[in-house]
Amino acid sequence: MPPRNMPPSAVGSSLWRHRNVRRYLTGQAASVAGSSITQIALPVLAVLHLDATTAQVAWLAFLGQLPPALLALHAGALADRYSKRRQMITGDLVSAAVLATVPVSAALGTLTLTQLMIVAVVQGTASVLHDAAAISLLPGLVDRSMIQRSNSRVGTLFAIAATGGSHLGAVLTAMGPRPGPAR
Repeated sequence: MPPRNMPPSAVGSSLWRHRNVRRYLTGQAASVAGSSITQIALPVLAVLHLDATTAQVAWLAFLGQLPPALLALHAGALADRYSKRRQMITGDLVSAAVLATVPVSAALGTLTLTQLMIVAVVQGTASVLHDAAAISLLPGLVDRSMIQRSNSRVGTLFAIAATGGSHLGAVLTAMGPRPGPAR
């Protein structure tokens, strides 16, 4: 029987045996895959449905990368002061809500490049809030002796999720409706 002061994640050798670690890894994989889909889908939508220029697509990509550059330190401070779990969930819900406006607007024929740029900024902000909390949550889930192994598993899982998400984003944009000829 393990000592009482030892966290449950320190018992056993496999990280997958620990419910909280499994939940963390599953949620993180979904979040990373979703972000990868977004990074592919927004520029493709801009080009295919809005006839965006190269400069406009570059601005779209820049705006999506701006929040992490500007907010990472502040997001880390929030994660240190408040509930990491709540910050992660809030980031994911905000991201999902803003991303949901894209297919709705596309279906209604009201999608604009300005909307995609706003979505990129809001989604980037939500993502950096989520990621800052997620990074600092893992050490609380596993025993100190398992940190290195946990980080390597997280890195591997993220690489797989990011690659899979990028490919899924390409497939989804390829399957989407094609814009009609310009009039």
